[in-house]
Amino acid sequence: MINNLEKFSAYGQDILLLFCEATRLNRGNRAKSFEKYNDACKMFSSFEKELYDQGLLNISENTAKIIAAFKQTIENATLAFSNKIISSYGEILHSSIIPSFCEICNEIGIPLWKTSFGKKPGMHLEKVLELKISLEPDSICFEAGMPDNAASKGISFTGDMVNDRDKLLFWLLNCAGPVFEMMPLKDIKVTCLISPEQINDQSFVNQYAGLYDLFYRIIVNTNNLLFDYMWLKGIAETNTNVLFYLFDNESRVTGFFNYYFKNHPGKMFLKCYPNAWNNKLRRWEDTGYRLSITDLISDILKDKIGKIFSINNYLYELFLNWENIYLPWILKYFDIEFIGHDVDPMELGDMVLRRCAGHLEGMARFTVLPILAKEWDEHYKNKGIYYTPLLQHYNFAEEEFSLHEDYSVLVLSQSRRDNVTSQLDLILYLLDRINGNVFVDYQLWYLALRKIMFELFSADEINMIRGCKNLFQTMYHIAQFLKYEVIDSIKTDRRLLIYGDDGWDTVFPQYFKGIHLNAVQITELDRQKRHLHLLFHNSFSYLETGGPVFDAIARNRTFINYPALARTDVYQGFSSIEYTGGEDINRLIENIRDVYTGQDLLASIRAYKSVMKDFENNVVNYLMNGIPYPEDGGEYYRGCREHYILIDRLSEDYAVKNADFILESLGVLISGDAIPVDISKTKYYGRDYVQRLYAYRDRNRC
Repeated sequence: MINNLEKFSAYGQDILLLFCEATRLNRGNRAKSFEKYNDACKMFSSFEKELYDQGLLNISENTAKIIAAFKQTIENATLAFSNKIISSYGEILHSSIIPSFCEICNEIGIPLWKTSFGKKPGMHLEKVLELKISLEPDSICFEAGMPDNAASKGISFTGDMVNDRDKLLFWLLNCAGPVFEMMPLKDIKVTCLISPEQINDQSFVNQYAGLYDLFYRIIVNTNNLLFDYMWLKGIAETNTNVLFYLFDNESRVTGFFNYYFKNHPGKMFLKCYPNAWNNKLRRWEDTGYRLSITDLISDILKDKIGKIFSINNYLYELFLNWENIYLPWILKYFDIEFIGHDVDPMELGDMVLRRCAGHLEGMARFTVLPILAKEWDEHYKNKGIYYTPLLQHYNFAEEEFSLHEDYSVLVLSQSRRDNVTSQLDLILYLLDRINGNVFVDYQLWYLALRKIMFELFSADEINMIRGCKNLFQTMYHIAQFLKYEVIDSIKTDRRLLIYGDDGWDTVFPQYFKGIHLNAVQITELDRQKRHLHLLFHNSFSYLETGGPVFDAIARNRTFINYPALARTDVYQGFSSIEYTGGEDINRLIENIRDVYTGQDLLASIRAYKSVMKDFENNVVNYLMNGIPYPEDGGEYYRGCREHYILIDRLSEDYAVKNADFILESLGVLISGDAIPVDISKTKYYGRDYVQRLYAYRDRNRC
């Protein structure tokens, strides 16, 4: 029976390949196209006879019906082509030939991906490509010798960058774009050249070995996969359904999906894979789950997927790690739009090169915090970037904010203890020199210094990325430290409850409840209306802020937060729930129920939700209805640009008034200069929580 089924599969594949070949030749030799079609019909007659001879049609009555429908489909397609009713490759493929063949394979138990498509004699493309990677102690060069032209690109970096394999890998993948676009190729030869003086330096060779081997496997495996599925080129050209591929805990987008799913039955599909991110311990863990490319292709064919939506770069990086396959180019070959939603700042970690490697022309990305992304997108000439808030349903129903009289102060946040202690001396030095409203000025210091870095390293790609990453992390860790200062300044008889990671047991053990709440538990707290949410998120504006601020507004939570750096008139009402020090914090905690009756605040919340409604409509229209996203970014990005005028003015004024401090801190951050103050004399050093952090750091150095 196995041999019979294999023959069945082979005949079916021959028919589909002949159809593909015939329609590809439609624009050229029409006589040859008809000849191909006639061959297809003859092949099918032989195929049908073979099925009867081997008894395969007796497997089930349903199989016989499917095969009869398959035969009729081929005859109809041939007639339509000869009468010029249909004339393109895409129309043939989507005339139900392939879906009916998939149905047959499933009926008799042969998974489609186990067939031998693309491996038929004479079907391989006759192109051989040579790639060379030249390695030097402080540079790398990528060269591709292609049939029609050649491409070459080099990059320099400081010596310690040699160990940063991820940055260099994604740089190579970006360089190799023209190579992936030509696949499938008959053969690809990749060589790695090491400068003669380095050949005997085994440590140098070892440092690069893993990078070269991984890049080679990705190139070869991607090419081989496209050979195996060569017949699927353009298969999704007319597909309109959307597949959301998410981690289990990505509740924002899952909530968005659930809200709109009911209005688009059969058009939206959701796949969740086990969450590998441990939010309490703040680390990735292996769940044992593996998503295979064959599973993904099966979903695409079965559900007629035309778009795949995923968070950050997670999905394509899973395939890089698990199967050493470069997913974006696979999906582009199928004519599937791979849409990424960037929920983390571009300058966090190695996001710049990762994002560029996963984003191809003709695809889209919904990117948060445009204030930190637009320069990078302009630098890399990224197309199809739409600047948006976090994607979720923003609950547009008007609701009166209510809070029970016995409310508690609630902190749902990660302590980031280890991140803060790793830079504790630097943080105390910087905050000691930042005067005035520290919650605003630390952001202005960051933006002023970031502008200098872009100008300083404009021609030095890797070092500019690394410098901006380090600066962002310092700013982010300052924000984490400031939330300790906020908590330390609270003087209230109300309960203060902290839920999050175990780091809180070091910083504020008296308030830490010892657990990290999941989405269900947080939803239950929201229902009770007994908690004032204490937030600590740097806000360039209320349109560009941290996820918990978006969540609080979307879920009608009562909250207070750091002040926004800039507010246009429509958002001035939010100033009533912002704090700049202990006096403000304690006043707000005691009077928050009255504050949330303020008409200016409620008007700003309504205006904010109106912008979010426009954003959601634009996303749904783009994903589900094929309506282009507004070129100007809609109401959301128009509002961001209004804030930029205010932010630029503030940061320039700050830079002029604090030029000496900015240049001094630049030397500490970039040049590694010693911190020019005695840390024990800084104004935060004597705090009890600071001493607990130093004690924790000292214990963990042993």
